Amino acid sequence: MTTWRAPVLVEKPRTVVITPRQADVLDLICAGRTNVQISRRLQVSEGTVKTHVARLLERMHAHDRAHAAFLAGSQQVTPIIDERWRNP
Repeated sequence: MTTWRAPVLVEKPRTVVITPRQADVLDLICAGRTNVQISRRLQVSEGTVKTHVARLLERMHAHDRAHAAFLAGSQQVTPIIDERWRNP
């Protein structure tokens, strides 16, 4: 019989470069908001939110929204905002 062990957190967090809008979407995902709620809050279409979520999951190597929120919340992945995408 094997004993259960708690998952080990990564000692050195990975960094991912995201746009300022993706950072906004990630913050709202971590707050438990749905795509519809995010689209209303950011005043963009639901399709645009879905695109941002898909890109976030890809960049963070996350399986789903919950996994992305876990990675960000546990600081296993540190998002770096690419300021070149920020509006003047």
